[in-house]
Amino acid sequence: MGEQLPAAQGARSLDVDLPDGSGDAEYLVALEKALARILAEFRPGLLFYQAGVDPLTGDRFGRLALTREGLRRRDRLVLEACRDAHIPVAVTLGGDTISTSTRPWTPTATPSG
Repeated sequence: MGEQLPAAQGARSLDVDLPDGSGDAEYLVALEKALARILAEFRPGLLFYQAGVDPLTGDRFGRLALTREGLRRRDRLVLEACRDAHIPVAVTLGGDTISTSTRPWTPTATPSG
């Protein structure tokens, strides 16, 4: 399996380990399953979503191979699941690629009522 989760981070409630180089399809299937479990088991009153870009292909810290479209689909999946479950979301951005990419950062999802 991959090494996307450093051991130094300590204990977590749910880890989803993917093989290095996993792309959009594998990532999104795993995310959908994990998200359903998280929302059902934890029932958060507020979800803090760190919309990082480390999973992008070629990111120097990530070991996955998502495309920008994969990130858009990821964001949409998370935000729509929270909307459907009536869970408010606080979104933050993160990742080295945002500041070093030659292509400017653009939103991957838009707010909806």
